[in-house]
Amino acid sequence: MNKEERRVSKQQLAEEKERMYNADPEVKHWIKTKRTIFWALAVYWIVHALLSIIALQQIGAGFRLATDVLRPLFQLFWIYVFISPNGTWRVNVVFYFWALSNLALNFNNYMSNLQGYFQEAVAQIPVLGVVFFMEVLVPFLFLGIACYLTIPKSHRELSDRVQNMQRELLESFKKMSEK
Repeated sequence: MNKEERRVSKQQLAEEKERMYNADPEVKHWIKTKRTIFWALAVYWIVHALLSIIALQQIGAGFRLATDVLRPLFQLFWIYVFISPNGTWRVNVVFYFWALSNLALNFNNYMSNLQGYFQEAVAQIPVLGVVFFMEVLVPFLFLGIACYLTIPKSHRELSDRVQNMQRELLESFKKMSEK
């Protein structure tokens, strides 16, 4: 397949995808909802990362590219994968585990590093208090997202319908590429 044929088949696939989503507005709305959830969480994550970098700078920890910039980007990638606007609800179950692990990490961090020093640390570095508060909210955000995406039967059914549409699109793309 040359570049032109690939471009044409990609355009046909996009048109077919749009046609399928327009035929089922409920599914189209569900995909938009899941993307909105991702973008809201992504903004939260980026703000948290920026404030964490500022707090680390204020305590003199320095700047490390791998941990301070690449880690949040890697985390955003996995958040997108697990929200999966075009996928099944079963992948969204990971947010329950993330909520639990983040809750345990927050508790451990507080008990190991901040217990007894929290008020003094926040008084000296107010950004640290904001970062800590944002970290405390993460397990509850993940739990809320998990509950919203997996508990209502209608949401699970919508996710399954999206997954079925994706399979149909993949099959039609395979047929188009065979021609």
